[in-house]
Amino acid sequence: MLVFTALQGIGTGLISTVCYGYAVRTLGGHLAAASGAMSPVLTALAAMPLLAEPITAGLATALTLIVTGVAGFHLTQRVSPRRQRAYA
Repeated sequence: MLVFTALQGIGTGLISTVCYGYAVRTLGGHLAAASGAMSPVLTALAAMPLLAEPITAGLATALTLIVTGVAGFHLTQRVSPRRQRAYA
């Protein structure tokens, strides 16, 4: 139980916090947050072959909405009028 607590509680919590802080500094807050939203998608896709988890219609819909939202965010960041004015 102590090993599990150390790995899951302290290890994962500490490593994820440090990695997220690095991502925010490197990518910027908006991009890091949008990329972090892809975590459920990657987890569900990894669970298919590793744990033989099925992708149900509800899960497929949720994953599609997540990917669409992240893609929409990235597209609006590229063509944002405010950014176009900054470079003009």
